[in-house]
Amino acid sequence: MLKLILHKGQLTLLICLMGLSTKLFSQSQLTLSVEGMDKSSLVTLSDVAEIIKTRFSVIKTEFFSSVDTAIQEQQILLTFSGWMPSAQQVDFLISARGQLEIYLEGDQHQLLISQHSVDEAEGVISDGLPTLALRLNDLTAMRLSQQTTDAAGKWVELWWDGVLHNRLMVGGPMSKFLTLNVNSEQQAQLMAAVLIGGTLPADIRLTVVPQ
Repeated sequence: MLKLILHKGQLTLLICLMGLSTKLFSQSQLTLSVEGMDKSSLVTLSDVAEIIKTRFSVIKTEFFSSVDTAIQEQQILLTFSGWMPSAQQVDFLISARGQLEIYLEGDQHQLLISQHSVDEAEGVISDGLPTLALRLNDLTAMRLSQQTTDAAGKWVELWWDGVLHNRLMVGGPMSKFLTLNVNSEQQAQLMAAVLIGGTLPADIRLTVVPQ
């Protein structure tokens, strides 16, 4: 006759592992319909699926969670393992084109930064405020420093997908590292995920197919 003897620490570990295993193998799926794909476009359905996958991968909550994509006819199937994004996160990540434009106000209304200028992006809390933190590529950083040498006290406009999002005062020459205040921490995180994932073509429209 065999007896299973578990000490308190071992029992706690077993319970934790059971909970982790359950979470690891839980899966949820979303199907996205894709409209506006042009056969002459340089962007393929696989490209769109990869952009969406990367966007969701940036915001996944745990190291063991994942997101995968598959293409079925003209639809993209998203499979989430170990987690499920909120409806608000899904709506933002599939609807945002990802067009970032930062202009220096003035006679020229100069375009300083676009989404193509960004090497890295992160949503953070800085000095108690929700902030989109950007690291710009070297070429943009060099040009930006020259363009904003005498820009202290002037205003820049932050445009997101064609909509004026915020106006910020320039404190001095702008550098490779840029912080932009936004409305909420989640918005900063989602904007960062979109910038990392890449820009969707303007004519593409993604919608969730009801289960």
